[in-house]
Amino acid sequence: GDGVDLQLYHNGSNSIIQHAGGGHLYVQTTGTDEDLILKANRDIYIEAHAGEAAAKFFKNGKVELYNDNVKKFETKSYGCNLIGDLHMTAGDNYQLKFGAGDDLKIFHGTDNISYISADGSAASPGHLIVRNTDGAVYLQADGDVLIGDVGQNEDRAKFIDNGAVELYHNNSKKFETTSSGVKVTG
Repeated sequence: GDGVDLQLYHNGSNSIIQHAGGGHLYVQTTGTDEDLILKANRDIYIEAHAGEAAAKFFKNGKVELYNDNVKKFETKSYGCNLIGDLHMTAGDNYQLKFGAGDDLKIFHGTDNISYISADGSAASPGHLIVRNTDGAVYLQADGDVLIGDVGQNEDRAKFIDNGAVELYHNNSKKFETTSSGVKVTG
């Protein structure tokens, strides 16, 4: 430029590229198959504002991502850590998948039903275990709680809101609570 908008210098300790003019500083490639590579013998730090961390890339190790100078995500040798809430914005039927064969899925369907699905196979059936080793486990609903088979063809248990508890054997009701006590069939 006409003045000192862009400076490249060494201050005795560090080499500096400094942009002090109007507009933005762009580092770009213009070819159709070119990469932009930043290399360091140790770590790389990106600050969104002076002294405010945005990203840190450590030699032979982790990556950290920041929001407003607060660490929110980091990679580890075993995977990654998320610090804070995870909010996903996606359409219906997008799935979080876990396991080597994507056996466990969590998703919200187009039918306005939310699912936790453990998909085993006939050759290798899986189990879904809800575990709390230090307290109670609660199933809560503003309506009935129903336990049945996957195809919703066979009832196992029904917990009717403001009403009966019903237990089934082979889809046949065998036990139920009533306002005056219990009723047993069979």
